[in-house]
Amino acid sequence: MESKKYIINRTTMGFALLTAVIHILFFVAESLLWLEPNIHENILSESASLDVDILTQAQIMETVFFNQGFYNLFLALGIFLGLFLNKTDNKVMGFTLVAYICTFALGAAVVLALSTGAILGAVVQGLPGMIVLVLLYLDMSKES
Repeated sequence: MESKKYIINRTTMGFALLTAVIHILFFVAESLLWLEPNIHENILSESASLDVDILTQAQIMETVFFNQGFYNLFLALGIFLGLFLNKTDNKVMGFTLVAYICTFALGAAVVLALSTGAILGAVVQGLPGMIVLVLLYLDMSKES
């Protein structure tokens, strides 16, 4: 029988679901709606050194963002799978999967902030996952 310390509580589950939903929204924006002006204009910027308008940049980058969007979708699906496994007889596996994907989301957010300066985007991407990790750690600490 698996220890109770691997059970993901409702609060933690809520933040994990929020992390998944955010990544699904990234999927929709990057893979399905990328060429919509409201999407790519908020991500790309005019650059005099490139001498390329934003729509042309978006068209050039479309395949990259299409792939990146699916990457985000698969991360979200991993969280859903982890939560499902945690509610079944695979609590350790589910706990581990949720923790890994939230660590991944947080790490990607740090890279985003450091490489682009997109602090708001990094906070949106990483904060819910970081909260999940803190809550999982606190739950594990209570059982020790």
